[in-house]
Amino acid sequence: MAGFLSRVRSSFTTNSLGEFIKDLSTLGVNYNKEIARRSQSVGYYEKDQMRPGNLMNPYDMDDEYGIFLQAALMDVTSKKSIAFYDQSYTKKREELRKVAIQEEIEEILDILCDEAIVYDEKKMFASVGNLTIEIKNKEGFQEYLSKTFKKLYRTFGFQDDQTAWWMFRQFLIDGYISYEVIYSEDEKEIIGFKQIDPVTLQPTIDEEGRPMWVQFKGDPKHQRELYDSQVIYISYSSVEKSTRDSYVERLIRPFNIMRIMENTRIIWAVVNAQFRTTFIIPMGGKSKNKAKESLAKLMQQYNERVDFDSDSGSLNVNGSPNMPFYRNYWLPEKDGATPQIQNVGGDGPQLDDTAVVEYFYNKLRSVSKIPFQRFDKEGGGGNVEFSADGIIRQEYRFGRFIDRIRTIFSEILLKPLIQQILIDYPEYQDDEAILSDLKMVYNKNNLFEEFKEQEIFEKRANFIMSLQGVTNEMGAPWFDTEFLVERFLKLDEDDIKRNAELKKKNKPKEGEEGAGGFGF
Repeated sequence: MAGFLSRVRSSFTTNSLGEFIKDLSTLGVNYNKEIARRSQSVGYYEKDQMRPGNLMNPYDMDDEYGIFLQAALMDVTSKKSIAFYDQSYTKKREELRKVAIQEEIEEILDILCDEAIVYDEKKMFASVGNLTIEIKNKEGFQEYLSKTFKKLYRTFGFQDDQTAWWMFRQFLIDGYISYEVIYSEDEKEIIGFKQIDPVTLQPTIDEEGRPMWVQFKGDPKHQRELYDSQVIYISYSSVEKSTRDSYVERLIRPFNIMRIMENTRIIWAVVNAQFRTTFIIPMGGKSKNKAKESLAKLMQQYNERVDFDSDSGSLNVNGSPNMPFYRNYWLPEKDGATPQIQNVGGDGPQLDDTAVVEYFYNKLRSVSKIPFQRFDKEGGGGNVEFSADGIIRQEYRFGRFIDRIRTIFSEILLKPLIQQILIDYPEYQDDEAILSDLKMVYNKNNLFEEFKEQEIFEKRANFIMSLQGVTNEMGAPWFDTEFLVERFLKLDEDDIKRNAELKKKNKPKEGEEGAGGFGF
């Protein structure tokens, strides 16, 4: 959640921001000033960033501020990429957005967004998870979390069934999204969010080592300085540590190849769709200059220009949208020749053979990470069956891929949630256990994974019941039930503790129906 940039002060500053809100910027910062000062080696991420003239190392490392700035930048860039440092990203983003409106890419993005952002009947696509650790003297804290999360959810406008879906789609296309967190005048609550172009943001720290972002650095009119507690900045490169800036970028190459194969077949079919006839007529002898003039006229008369727009699918022949169904060619011949009439045709690929195009379309589907059967409309489109039988590994891997992207996208709500908690409960600022235990729980739509988990759980429970029937020579059960549950049901300590608490809470009192039973 850290984010950071230069010591230059603009006419617009954040000096009016309270010290506590400024200190919230250090939340998630892992670098240690003493470690940075005493370190003698070149770190893994420092090697390429300590070269002379590098944007990320604008200060002398002998300067203490420069040391802290370098450590801060390492803390950020080891977690996420920064759009500001990629000079080619702005043009690349235009290309990504252009590709994203192609119908094949749109279908892929729709599937991913529908899978990741699933609204329930209350127009919620996620909720804050239950804490798994005990919070002393804070009764009702879980209810406070839920209430605060829903308030921030509404502040973002996510309750309209569209905003979060389109924001997630923008994240997949652009690879970067950022928002300003706006606080109330008394800085007691978060009251709004404003979208910022991530290309304009550069990370830094202030003189006290607190992470900041500078927007439009060097522009005397527009430069702004924002503390990290005022900025939400997420990048797709946190999912894939590679040169890809966004999910759509991985689709460009197979899509372009597939489109080329489609276009070549279309153009060949158009060029060869006309019925052509040549008429060769004997002519009297002509001088060399006259022959050249005749040849130029013939070239102009029979020249044909075919323009095909792959984006719109429109076709123009010689500037006209109407394609002629036949063409006649009248050609002169020398004296003494015999008049000829013949048809002109060309051999080419069979248009009903789509194997080549299908191959590259399958390549596009493979790169998308989406299971093939979800594209199989003729075969039922991957109909959902309420059974885990025959679930393929591809569906399971797809579910894991969605979870990884969701984890990065979660910061859009988790970061302001944590900041609001620390405003209301400042004593938790140094309590990493509580802050790291916070998580967003997304509504699931991947029934294949859910049913598989249920089936596995059921089989484990049945196996435990079968072992309970094993007895010793005295007829007593050989295995303790609690041991079997811990050993084979694969519940963690938090699940076991939570189950025990609920059993104790819901245990019937003496005299009530069910008293004296097993407590289940």
